[in-house]
Amino acid sequence: MATAEGFAKGKVNVNYPGVEIGVPLLSSFYFRFGIPGSGAGVDNHLNIIRVMPSGEKQDLSPTADLPLDTVESGKLDLMYADKDADSGKDNYFYKIAHVGRNARRFQFRDVGCQGSCEQVLQIPGSGFQPRVFVLVGFQVFFTGARDHHMDEIAVYEEDGKLFVKFNDKNDDDVFGYFVDFAMVNTVGSTVRIGEERGRARGGARIPLPRGEKMICGFHLDYVSKDHHVRDVGVLMRSNDLEVYYGDKNGDDPFRYRVKWATIEPLVIGPILTRA
Repeated sequence: MATAEGFAKGKVNVNYPGVEIGVPLLSSFYFRFGIPGSGAGVDNHLNIIRVMPSGEKQDLSPTADLPLDTVESGKLDLMYADKDADSGKDNYFYKIAHVGRNARRFQFRDVGCQGSCEQVLQIPGSGFQPRVFVLVGFQVFFTGARDHHMDEIAVYEEDGKLFVKFNDKNDDDVFGYFVDFAMVNTVGSTVRIGEERGRARGGARIPLPRGEKMICGFHLDYVSKDHHVRDVGVLMRSNDLEVYYGDKNGDDPFRYRVKWATIEPLVIGPILTRA
């Protein structure tokens, strides 16, 4: 497993040991505005969220108005900022984890969306092999260096379509996105797929079956209007899940939906025979 945590400002490119072992499948991401060592709550408008590990990928949108997104080998790109990101004004804490597996990695990107986007995924060579969609990394951003209150943030796949949502309460602001994902072949594996839905204020912890988990998709949605944001995240652990979406007070209800999977090699015990 590759893991990284620390404090940063603006866009950072950090060393990420272990990221080159297989395809890095997203296991946890968490961002929180705040000053190191300070207990004071800080929240902001939002312009961009980015978590993107290095590694080769196949381009599924070669005609997009955005170039293929790449990251230096052995590194992890991160960004969590309002429109003043270039000034490096806002500190944030990050915590990221990936699990390496054999899989095929792809990228789809687009710009010009308003409120939400959906796109049919044409994945070459899928055939009839059983496969699971798992996130690798993503970037969502408002164009024109604008920032806004937030209502919804979502990246997930359903019925062969990719859904991305990044909006305030009006759903009228233009955004773009990069989504890296993997199709994991489950032949010869023990697979458990789950989905957690609920409602919380600030954050929630949900018990789950034990196992090494990966994020297949997420959807965070404030129940009432839109708000500043302090922290955003989905943290997978061996026997539970934590989800966060709140401003500095952590008192605004939000709906969450998290799709997850455990994919482990199938273990076959020895065949015993009588003497």
